[in-house]
Amino acid sequence: MDLKKFWAPYTGAVSLTFDDGLECQLEKAIPSMNKLGLRGTFYLSPGGKNWRQRLSPWRDVATDGHEIGNHSLSHICSNNFSGTPGGVEDKTLEEIENDILAAQERLVQIAPHQKQWTFCYPCFCTDVGRGQSRKSYIPVVAKLFLVGRGVG
Repeated sequence: MDLKKFWAPYTGAVSLTFDDGLECQLEKAIPSMNKLGLRGTFYLSPGGKNWRQRLSPWRDVATDGHEIGNHSLSHICSNNFSGTPGGVEDKTLEEIENDILAAQERLVQIAPHQKQWTFCYPCFCTDVGRGQSRKSYIPVVAKLFLVGRGVG
């Protein structure tokens, strides 16, 4: 394939991404995008006991051609954001990987046709632990996903 011919009419690209699977995305963003023929990536956190019910509308979103992305099971942020313990500073690489894998098992049920998956770091946090034990979990994401979206 001659890529110059393929890309010739295009001068750029825009990626529309949305975090957290919010109700307003279902009510406003998706209908507006569908009307304009646009598609986006919606990063979902499938945690909680009612995750199947809460994520049920997203099955149609995926069927309509939008990408579903992994935003972790528990949406673990820094303790600084919540003001309480239990954030990324208190996690290990194994714990964060298990959280991400658990989310992926659930998300595959929402979009079983989707072959490639991307990840968005909750609260843009890419490290676990603190001080000298602090470690990046970017390699975990790189191992599991096509791409990981962060800040910037």
